[in-house]
Amino acid sequence: MKSVHVCPLFLTLVPSLLAASYISPCKLSQTCNKHAPSLLLLHAKNNDDEKDGGGLTYSSPITSFLGRFLPSKEEAGVVSLDEATFSGRKKLSIDDMVSALDQGLREREWFVTGDVIPDLFAEDFTFKDPDVELQGIEAYANGVKRLFDQETSRAEVIECSLNQDATRDANEERDVNDVVQVIRVEWRLSGNVNIGPLQGLRIKPYICISDMHVREADGLIIYQEDTFDIPGYDILLSAFFPWLPFLAPEAPPVSEILKSR
Repeated sequence: MKSVHVCPLFLTLVPSLLAASYISPCKLSQTCNKHAPSLLLLHAKNNDDEKDGGGLTYSSPITSFLGRFLPSKEEAGVVSLDEATFSGRKKLSIDDMVSALDQGLREREWFVTGDVIPDLFAEDFTFKDPDVELQGIEAYANGVKRLFDQETSRAEVIECSLNQDATRDANEERDVNDVVQVIRVEWRLSGNVNIGPLQGLRIKPYICISDMHVREADGLIIYQEDTFDIPGYDILLSAFFPWLPFLAPEAPPVSEILKSR
């Protein structure tokens, strides 16, 4: 049977609802709110689609079935990054990289559109969230574009800055020749995912943290790690059962978040 390929956040969203039905609300309320819950899935490098530059497959028949409701790459609009796309790569200072990320994400919102600036990313770029990992910026770009409804979804930057604490932690076990600096992007996710009819399933707005690891040797982003301010079960249960008392409220608009700081 042909493997079904999906983007990372889909693997966090869909199985969470299935798992949550077996957990009492009391126990759910004690779940760590920094990460989505672990999934009983087998994640592996995609060896069947070399165009993705790496990706994900899963073996759970339930998630495999649900994954079929995502649009194909062709329906979503394939993001194809050939060698010419990366021809403008050059080493940026860390301050210039912060500015490029801040401006680029505000203009392109590629965390949901997939409209990445490939010149900022290394060929060996890796994405990771609490449950999954994939290789290659093209695989990431195609994944998020397939997942999110392009008319309703937003990735609104709250703050983008160099984070010294995260940089120190990231370099604790690194070789001296593989040092990185970490730019932390805090952003508000809202909109719909392409699961179900019409414009798909609405997701409750929440806050994401993306740590972008910039390799000092070449000034390119080699690693991105995402965490969320609410657990995965909350994200999906809110779409179906928003009245449940243990669910977190929606993240306020970015303007209100900034005013409160």
